Amino acid sequence: MPLSQFLKQLKTIHRRQAGFTLVELLLMVAVVGILAGVLVPRISEFHATAEVAGANQEVSHIEEAAMAYYGNNSLSWPLDADTLFTQGYLSKEPVVDYGFDAYGRVTVPPNTTWGTSGLVWSADEHLWQKPSPLPLPKEQQFVQIPTRAYTGAV
Repeated sequence: MPLSQFLKQLKTIHRRQAGFTLVELLLMVAVVGILAGVLVPRISEFHATAEVAGANQEVSHIEEAAMAYYGNNSLSWPLDADTLFTQGYLSKEPVVDYGFDAYGRVTVPPNTTWGTSGLVWSADEHLWQKPSPLPLPKEQQFVQIPTRAYTGAV
């Protein structure tokens, strides 16, 4: 087969397959839909986890800045985190009005939330955490599963 005839044949094959079939397009739309359905919830979960990490990082930066303030100001703790920001110990204004206890640990006013996920302060663990889900109604909290007594005989 001469080269010119081969090229003509190749052009006709190429012209016939210029686009996708309807089945191929529908299959692609289905695959993209499934991927989006799987990934979108995961992305929002990653966002909340990153927000927790950012909030706790802010607390550690504020406590480090408070230690520097304590050393530079006659061994006295700052009144609040805004004092650290206004005096140049922090480069960014804190998200929440943090205070300090007698030992320089961060304190947070009650019912304070942080960020778009509504993180809550756990004073026991000294960390920001994701809010816990709403409690179940009382009738759904304790479900008794009927059991048979084991007698040892089968």
